[in-house]
Amino acid sequence: MRRAVNGPDAAGGRQPRTYDASARQERAARNREAVLDAARDLLFRSGYAGTSITAVAKAAGVSPESVYKYFGGKAGLVRGIYERGLLGSESVPAELRSDAAQLQERDPLRLMGTWGHLVAEVLVQGAPVWILMRDAAAAGHTELTLQLEQIREKKYHRMRANARRLLQSGHAKASLTEQQAADIMWFYSSPELYEVLVVQRGWNPDQLAAFVSTGLAAQLL
Repeated sequence: MRRAVNGPDAAGGRQPRTYDASARQERAARNREAVLDAARDLLFRSGYAGTSITAVAKAAGVSPESVYKYFGGKAGLVRGIYERGLLGSESVPAELRSDAAQLQERDPLRLMGTWGHLVAEVLVQGAPVWILMRDAAAAGHTELTLQLEQIREKKYHRMRANARRLLQSGHAKASLTEQQAADIMWFYSSPELYEVLVVQRGWNPDQLAAFVSTGLAAQLL
């Protein structure tokens, strides 16, 4: 981003020159990522109650004011970590890869396979953070309650859109309503499923992906 500022010309007057803000924006983006990395590490070591904005700022090498500027407080910071997890682990965000698969894939079984892979990828990144938020909210940190409600609402809106496209493709069971299809997708992509199978039972991501793929295929197609 460039904007004009005034500077002296050869005749001693003033003429516009440009100011390149891209370096400042890149530095801010790096700082934001450093804050998210530091906060995630501290949260999983010390818990929500035991993690302070001051400690996060120190670990990230920024000021506490910068953390508040980026995220508005600890609850917003934790949500930022969760939302980064939704991007997945590849350069192209998981949501965009899902959209592309729905547009391009003609084989519904392969689409379910892609969805299973993406669900597992995102859950590995985001479900531990969601579980931390849920448990902290239940322990009395009510500032997280609204964050969780907004996350659920946004996710369900996404599931409804996926369900609508699947029904329009003609590959879904004729008996399914849009709401039922969305509910099934909601279940198979839920952090609670990750908690039971991965955290409690020790499944690995490949096993989770296969379970989600076959489950979605059996329930939806």
